[in-house]
Amino acid sequence: MSSVTGVEEVKAKAELLKGNVLPAVGEGAHKWSNEMMNESHSESPYQTREMIRTGKVNDPKYKRSSVTVQSGYNTVYARRQHQEMSYRHPHGKAHFLIDPFLRRKPSLGPTIKEHVLNMIGRLTR
Repeated sequence: MSSVTGVEEVKAKAELLKGNVLPAVGEGAHKWSNEMMNESHSESPYQTREMIRTGKVNDPKYKRSSVTVQSGYNTVYARRQHQEMSYRHPHGKAHFLIDPFLRRKPSLGPTIKEHVLNMIGRLTR
């Protein structure tokens, strides 16, 4: 689990919005996921690029007070390619999705914070 700094400042300004910052959280998470997916594409194994073409970041889904952004690849062999460390590829590697996720994880909170503060700034000008 990662923590986000500056939450109190954001919460105080969010009071002006009656706490409705979920759209900005969704935008930030979606932006971050797209950047992560772009890194994943460059690390994905390929022969025909078929799997890379199926890599997708879904739009944010909102439920009560949470936001979910899902991303992944949609081929029958993507999971096996991702997990199998013994496969050898002329280009790419195993863990082509989790590695970029873990590398970029520290920037998730700041990316979301930036979107929330931008939204608050737009609404409080």
